[in-house]
Amino acid sequence: MADYGFRSERMELVQILMQKDAAHDSVDELARLECIQFRDSDDNKDRTAFQREFAHEVRVCDDILRKFRFLRESAGKLGLEVYPAQGLGPGLGNQRLNLYQMNQELAEAEKELKEMFSRQRIMDGTHAELLEHRHLLRNIPKLM
Repeated sequence: MADYGFRSERMELVQILMQKDAAHDSVDELARLECIQFRDSDDNKDRTAFQREFAHEVRVCDDILRKFRFLRESAGKLGLEVYPAQGLGPGLGNQRLNLYQMNQELAEAEKELKEMFSRQRIMDGTHAELLEHRHLLRNIPKLM
């Protein structure tokens, strides 16, 4: 067992070798246990981030994080509170999304929210114009 200074519990370093097509689901199940920490292998030390084997998936994850931040900030602007999930257990429903499905659904939500904000800006501008016209119509008799 190795003792790492940033953990209060003792940890054991193990190496897991698995087929590529089973890696995503296996890592997902291990993450749901919430008792594992992943380290990058030594094979990737000399490679840049774009040369690594799962670079595309990492970029998709970065995009998902960006979308989550946008949704959280938008919810804050609308006065909504966002509560953190209580874990990855079965309480989140029976349907499990893979990385690409989640990215697609978040992209749709982001697009809808941006369209909503765009329509709101247009309506705010139209409202301001209508208020100006009303003000002019009320004051025309005073000017004549």
